Amino acid sequence: MIIDAANAFAHGQVYVALSRCKTFEGIVLSSRIGNNSVKTDAVVKDYSLNAIENAPNDDRLFAAKKEYQVNILKEMFYFAELERKAEQYRRLTVINSGPIQNDLVEVYDTFFNALIKEVVRVGHGFNQELNTFFANDLLPEDDEALKERLTKAVGYFKDKLEAGLKQMLDFEPLTDNKEVETNLYDKQKEVVLEFQRSIAGIKEIEKGFAPKQVLQAIANAEIDQKDFRTAASTKKVVVPKNVANKALYETMVKWRREKSQENDYPAYRVLTTKTLLEVVNVLPTTPEALTKISGLGKVKLKEFGGEILEMVEEYCSTQGIAQANLLDFATGPEKKKEKKDAKPKIDTKKVSFDLYKAGKTVEAIAKERDFAQTTIEGHLAHFVGLGELSVFDFVPKEKVQMIVKYFAEADNEGLTLAKEHFKENYTYTELRMAREHWKFVMAGAEHN
Repeated sequence: MIIDAANAFAHGQVYVALSRCKTFEGIVLSSRIGNNSVKTDAVVKDYSLNAIENAPNDDRLFAAKKEYQVNILKEMFYFAELERKAEQYRRLTVINSGPIQNDLVEVYDTFFNALIKEVVRVGHGFNQELNTFFANDLLPEDDEALKERLTKAVGYFKDKLEAGLKQMLDFEPLTDNKEVETNLYDKQKEVVLEFQRSIAGIKEIEKGFAPKQVLQAIANAEIDQKDFRTAASTKKVVVPKNVANKALYETMVKWRREKSQENDYPAYRVLTTKTLLEVVNVLPTTPEALTKISGLGKVKLKEFGGEILEMVEEYCSTQGIAQANLLDFATGPEKKKEKKDAKPKIDTKKVSFDLYKAGKTVEAIAKERDFAQTTIEGHLAHFVGLGELSVFDFVPKEKVQMIVKYFAEADNEGLTLAKEHFKENYTYTELRMAREHWKFVMAGAEHN
């Protein structure tokens, strides 16, 4: 191979090209390689000479290594990034307090002052104590007294941080403003990550301080972070102070989350916050009263009306709330005369059940009753849970067995988590039917 090495490469790069060759055998140069072709950068040359002349001795290497380990420990217990991110989230809630319709601003402020500030304060104090250990001539990783003190101290920080992470995951703004919701979530994710990084590092220190393992645990925490919104069905609901029927509010927020994930669109597409709050405050228990709720048009009434009424009726029943005057409250005084001609209350689930027993399909019942098919399936699932319908009429046996096994071992009965577990293998209807069947079987076992 004949090459013109002097002119084929950029100034000073011939040596780079030749260094890539495994052998020079068979290479013939057509031109002489001059000084310019292998010219050394003056900065590189000076650095190399300086490195040789100032090669670190054992004392300097030890000092640098100790400083490195000390800085890892100090950073672990200062919680500077956690405090900074948490403060940014607090400010964001205050700035957007208008569109936020629950008590997130007040609740988070209490959390910030009670937990974040306390952890930071104690961490700073602990760092002062650590300085007494750093004054000796040992590396932190070799200082048995220091490692013993760390092991005793991390229990406090681990408990506080894990409790803080749990609360941080629960915070959720109640707002129909998509931009505000997204901004708050993004910042919340940053705070959650700082909690997870701190917990991972402290857990590793608890085993015995080893710098490499601590940093690896912190890095893994960042790599492994997941979108915690997928577990929304398990989140604690922050209830506004001005809501009278708090239990119903919690039920409806959780239901809205589940429907949102089931249909793969934002929660406000199920019900806006304004509509949800109006339902909770008004307590409509008839289809007629429900039509008076703002934000509930024909499409939403058809899709979700039956389920909304069921939730309200069940709440009123369990709370012993008289329903005689609820229609007046929902429709206004000008509609009071209509109450005289009000028809007896209908058990909407029973109507679907009777039609199914009469031989009609779920699709036919939904069309006849002008309900969404999933609503009718929900009605029938209720009777599967009572043992009056067989789950195998709706779900194949092998699927029932797999789903029942899941619920028997799971800590939570939420359908959203079950859907995440099984991915796309099962529909929400199959999960709901099998879950109700499992509940019926378990109830029978307890009685026996």
